[in-house]
Order: sequence, then structure tokens, then C-alpha cells
Amino acid sequence: MVQGKCSHYEMIRAKLKQIHAAVAGDSNIVESGFEDVISSADSTAEEHAHLKNEIKKLSSRLCSAREKITELRAFFAKCSSGCVESFGSWRTGRPADDCLATGNTWIQRKTFRDSTNILWIEQLKAENVLLNARLSESKELVKMLVREYSDQLTRTSRLGKFIRSIYSIDGE
Repeated sequence: MVQGKCSHYEMIRAKLKQIHAAVAGDSNIVESGFEDVISSADSTAEEHAHLKNEIKKLSSRLCSAREKITELRAFFAKCSSGCVESFGSWRTGRPADDCLATGNTWIQRKTFRDSTNILWIEQLKAENVLLNARLSESKELVKMLVREYSDQLTRTSRLGKFIRSIYSIDGE
């Protein structure tokens, strides 16, 4: 028989439900599968606009889920090793003490370091996305310049042939 649950456990359950709600959202894109998104990528502009809207919705859900996970990590930072012992006591049926009043500096430092690393990773990912966008723009620009240069060479070649034909007519 379970004597009582740690309030920390209840708070974690509530936060996990919030994360699930943020990820699931109102419509579940996973059911349609990514194949639908990929196959419709070659379709009309109207469908492209629809895909962009879906991407924006998914992006906002992802940001919301990240915020909820960050809140959950901060909440775990308040937890102490006593909470783990308390959870073990709860599982074995012994009375569990509330662990929110206690604190463990090691967990707080580790969580702070982890959250700092996560922020750094997210910043690097964002920079990577920007650099990839710039790279693709640069590739397109180079392709355009090569096409224009090729066109100019073709025009110059035609002009040269025309001028040679004029001189060959005058020379005869």
C-alpha cells in the first residue's frame, strides 16, 4: 500500500503532460507521415504555402516543447538525492517525505552546466541553419553568374563571327 506521493512526482507528471500537449498540438502531423510532405514538395505554389504554414506550426510547437522541457529541467535542479530516495521509498510502499524543501548543489550545478551546453548547442544549430541558407544562396548566385558569363561568351563569339564575316566580305 502506498502511503503518499512526493509533490515533486506530481509536479513532474503535470509538466510531462504539458510537454505532451505542446508536442501533440491540435493536429498530429505524424499520422500523415513525412512521405506526404516530401511528395508534395514538388507541387504547386499554393501547396508550398500550406507546407510553410505547417512548418511554422510545428516550429512553434517545438519551441513550446523546448520551453516546457527547460522548465522541467529547472524543476529537477531543485530536486535532491533525497528525492530519488523518496521515490524509491514510494515504490516500495514506505512513506515518502516531500523532497522540494531539500536541495542538492551538485544537481543544480550539473543542470546549470547542461542547460548552458544545451543553449550553446541550440545557438550553434541556429548558426548552422543560417550558414546553410547563405551557402545555398551563394551556390545559386554562382550558378547564375556562370550562366550569365556563358551567355556573354556566346554573344561575344557571335559578334566575333559577325565581324570576321564583315571583314571577309570587305576583303574580297
